[in-house]
Amino acid sequence: MTSTKTLRTTSAAEACETACTTGRLLETVAIGDVHGRADLLEALLEEVTSAPERRRVVFLGDIVDRGPDSRLALKLVAQELEASSQSFLLLGNHEELMLKFLDERHKGGPFHIWMQNGGVATLRAFDLDPHLDPYRIAEILSDFDEVQVLRKGKDMLLSDEFAFVHAGVRPEIPLDQQARFDVRWIREPFLSFKNSFGKMIVHGHTPTATGLPELHGNRINLDTGAFATGRLSAVHLTADESAFCFLQADGSVHGGVKVRNCLPAVAEATHQDGRTSM
Repeated sequence: MTSTKTLRTTSAAEACETACTTGRLLETVAIGDVHGRADLLEALLEEVTSAPERRRVVFLGDIVDRGPDSRLALKLVAQELEASSQSFLLLGNHEELMLKFLDERHKGGPFHIWMQNGGVATLRAFDLDPHLDPYRIAEILSDFDEVQVLRKGKDMLLSDEFAFVHAGVRPEIPLDQQARFDVRWIREPFLSFKNSFGKMIVHGHTPTATGLPELHGNRINLDTGAFATGRLSAVHLTADESAFCFLQADGSVHGGVKVRNCLPAVAEATHQDGRTSM
């Protein structure tokens, strides 16, 4: 079992069983960066969406770009938000790039920045030619129902023990005072900060080197590079947030997508008083 109090890990299967059976209020499933891998997202949602009255899903952003089917990925997110008013979409930097293109009066600059950062794949998922006039692309794209789900996106979700964001937070700034740019874009000094953020941060944005979720003493990284690795990861929290387990939809091998429990890569743990231990 992985406990938020002790940061102790045994088998993922044991932890997942705890997460699925002991919660009496609302369990939370947080899902890392999708980047157009709708096949992985669909498989993961099928695994965790039983008993929707007992759980919520938190999407950590970067649903779009790079991968082959951003349109279907957005549709799956929209369906989950419609099915459960307790589920949330947090916006990532790639949603920001897309929305800036759609919302800015002058399209040229935002369009080219978005295209240089994976937006071409998103346009193709909507059967749009990236060589069309950007103003026409924006007009057509804005009419799709799947795009409207981005208007429901949030920047951060706070619970008793956890803070859910796309990229991270700026150290030593109160969580309720974080800048939008930081929660969508930050890497350093967030990633190298060893002390407490006040809550355990659950984030994506920076792909892990191992293709596995990373468990640190003060944060959990769920970006396992789905577009490049074929692995989409999630963390499943018990309703009382006393334990959690990790799940991964793996499409990296032949035979289709398989959802399995996985152990995280465990980094040096950081305690609330600043002590560290292995």
